[in-house]
Amino acid sequence: MVYLMESKNLVKRAEPVYKQIAAHFRELIENGTLQAGDPIESTFELAKKFNVANQTAQNALKEMNRSGLVVRIPGKGTFVSNSLHSNTVAIVSGRSLYAESDTEIYSKMAIEAINYLNGKNFNSKVYTPAVEAEEANVIAKLDQDIRYGKIKFVLVLVHTPAFVEWLENSCTVPWIHAMQSQQSYHSYNELISLGIPFLEERGYRKVSLLYSKSSPDSINIVNKAMEQYGGDMEFSSMVTSRNYPEEAMKIIMDKKDSFHPDEALFVLDDNLCRGAVIGLLVRGLLFPEHIGLLTHANAGINILSPVSLSKIENNPVATMINNIDNCIARLNGGEVSEVKKHIRIVSGESCRYINHQGGSQKNE
Repeated sequence: MVYLMESKNLVKRAEPVYKQIAAHFRELIENGTLQAGDPIESTFELAKKFNVANQTAQNALKEMNRSGLVVRIPGKGTFVSNSLHSNTVAIVSGRSLYAESDTEIYSKMAIEAINYLNGKNFNSKVYTPAVEAEEANVIAKLDQDIRYGKIKFVLVLVHTPAFVEWLENSCTVPWIHAMQSQQSYHSYNELISLGIPFLEERGYRKVSLLYSKSSPDSINIVNKAMEQYGGDMEFSSMVTSRNYPEEAMKIIMDKKDSFHPDEALFVLDDNLCRGAVIGLLVRGLLFPEHIGLLTHANAGINILSPVSLSKIENNPVATMINNIDNCIARLNGGEVSEVKKHIRIVSGESCRYINHQGGSQKNE
C-alpha cells in the first residue's frame, strides 16, 4: 500500500486526526491510487503507520465507512467500496407504498425524493414489497444490488424489524432514515405538548384522544404526556390497533358515551382523522358546533372535511431533504447541518373559542 501523508503532517492541522486520515484515503481513492475492492489495512496497522492511537485509527475507519469510501466485512477486513462510482440511491420502504391505507405520506415522500435527487444528478430506485410476504425478497434484491456496486446510499422511508436488522448488520453502504432528526422525543408526546395548550387556549376542558398503538409503549407515553401537559383537563383515550381510517370510523361510531359541545376530539394521526371525520358525520355530529376537532396532519396530505381543520402540521419532506443533503455532504467530505422537524400549528374552523361564562363562538 502507498501512503502519501506522513504522520508528522497529521497533527499540524486543527481538523481532528481521524478526519485527516479519512481525507487522506479519500484523496488516494479519488486520484486512482486505490481502486474499488482494494483492501485497507487493519486498525492496528493504520495506528502503527500513522503513529496514532488504536482508537484514532478505529475512528478513521468508521468515518470512511460512514462516508461510503469503504466497506467493512466481518472476518475479512475493510475494502474500498465498489459503489463509489454508482450514481443511484435506493429508496426503501419495508411496507408496501401502495397496498396499505396508511402509507400515502411515504408514497409522496418517495416521489419528492426522486425529484429532488434528480436535481442533484442522482438516479433513484425504489425497493418496496407488494405485500408483507415479499419483504425478504426485497431485502435480498437490495443486498445483491449493493454487492454489485449499483447503489450509492440508502434512503429509508419506513422501518420494519427485518429491514432494521439488515441495515444495522449487513448494509455496506451509507444509509439514512428520511425523518430522523435531532429531536428524539416521541411524536405523541410532541403532539400533545403542542395540541393541549392550543385547545386550552380556546376554552376546551375535556379532550378525547384518538391514536393507535404504534409502539408497545404508546399508551404509557400518551398518559405521561397528559399528566405533564393536561393540567386540569379531563381526558379519555380511544385506541386503535393500526393507523387505518376504517378503525377510527368504527371506534367513533361504536362509542357509547355521547360527545359534548365543550369537548374536543384530538386525533394524533391524519389517517385516523379521515375515519374520525366520517364517523362523526355518520353520527350526525358537526364540528365545531357539536364537538371540536384537532388533528395531526402531514403537509401535502388532504383530509376531506366539511370545514377547514385545526391541525398540527408536520412537514416530513423538508426533514427528508435535510437528511439527503447531509448524506451527500458526508459522501463528498463536506459539513453537515442540524436536522430538525418542521412542525407548526394551523388554526382552522374545526375548533372554536369557548366562553364558559356566556356560551361559545366560532373560531376567529
